[in-house]
Amino acid sequence: FNAGAITPNPEAAPETVDDVEVGLKQSIGRTLQYNIDVFYYNYMNDQVPVAENNGALVLSEFINIPKAVSDGIELQMIWEPVPRLKLNFTYGFNDTYIISGCSLAGGIVTGTCFIDVIDPLALAPGAKPVGGVIAKAPSFPFLVTGDVYQSVKGDALPQAPKNKVAFNANYTWVFEPGDFTLSGTFVWK
Repeated sequence: FNAGAITPNPEAAPETVDDVEVGLKQSIGRTLQYNIDVFYYNYMNDQVPVAENNGALVLSEFINIPKAVSDGIELQMIWEPVPRLKLNFTYGFNDTYIISGCSLAGGIVTGTCFIDVIDPLALAPGAKPVGGVIAKAPSFPFLVTGDVYQSVKGDALPQAPKNKVAFNANYTWVFEPGDFTLSGTFVWK
């Protein structure tokens, strides 16, 4: 549900995903472990947040992308060179893309079509306008005159970086009443 605001579409449809994964977990000696995972996610009605014009306000609303795919690989290495010191390295590659398309049929937009609130006239490089300028559409009564629908087919899913690298180091001191762990993490997306 889109909580906290009055929106034209307060509820998103349920999201489902077919998840296929193959992985391997292996230890080398007692101090090194590596994990590798290859995955393929086939989303139906993927729930994603988008910004929508609501009169003078821009609101974030959850909408459904009918068909999207995410596939990739993740590698993790955990090394304990000395007791209580753990070094953890993770690399992830995630290729996501929207399969659902958008079209204009008889002056009516159908499919996965959106107004980009940052580029409502679809003039930015990479914009994929569908049809011409619209006045208003019945399903989007709050659109500003002159907005242009855009297709997102082939675009990456939001909040899914293609590459991610993470490094973590932690050391644990053991005391009589309990343990104290100092940890530091670096993440690059």
